[in-house]
Amino acid sequence: MKPGQKIAVLGVESAEFLTELAGRVPEYFRGGRVDGADLIFFSAEAAADLAQLPSLARTIQKNGAIWVVYPKGQKHIREIDVITAGNPPGSPTIKCAAFR
Repeated sequence: MKPGQKIAVLGVESAEFLTELAGRVPEYFRGGRVDGADLIFFSAEAAADLAQLPSLARTIQKNGAIWVVYPKGQKHIREIDVITAGNPPGSPTIKCAAFR
């Protein structure tokens, strides 16, 4: 993350994460509109949530990235599920972050 980047946070409610993000990038968008974002942090609580990745990918900058945040230690969402759902040919980079 760099100052000046347009960052969107969708569904990530961790106070610790949001405090750290605000310390690095003072302005970011929470929920709702994400058009033209450089970086999206997207919370996935269930495997079905991953179906949103292709539509999110169409809203970000060409060289943007989506970080999928999901509950650590859960077996219903695996890193390979995230990669498969979010990385069709020509899509932006999809990355995974598991945390509590």
